[in-house]
Amino acid sequence: PSSSSSTPSSTPRPALLVSATSWTPDEDFSLLLHALSLYNTAATLSHSPSSSSEPLPKVLMLITGKGANKAAFEREVSRLESGWTHVRVRTAWLTNEDYPRLLGPSSLPPFAVLTRLRRIRRSGNLVAR
Repeated sequence: PSSSSSTPSSTPRPALLVSATSWTPDEDFSLLLHALSLYNTAATLSHSPSSSSEPLPKVLMLITGKGANKAAFEREVSRLESGWTHVRVRTAWLTNEDYPRLLGPSSLPPFAVLTRLRRIRRSGNLVAR
């Protein structure tokens, strides 16, 4: 990385992650929330002055759909987000026409963030909680 990598203008663009659901009891989002917690920890570490890795982008997770378990999920997200600095989760209802508009401008290469997270984890700087 160049010497300008520590300037605010080099902060990575936020990553937009999108998932659809019907919020039924068989859809367990605890794994996703755990992964987002791990990611938040990794992103926080990657932004520390002692980090030798590139800073990970902030994440906006958008979960679309309607269903009975949505309110309970939103309460759990609200509790978790109070301790997160690099991850935000939002829920929304999108029509079929809205999905291409939302996803059309996406530019994050597949698995780029996961690859960076794996590197940090292998270095021993990421501890699961």
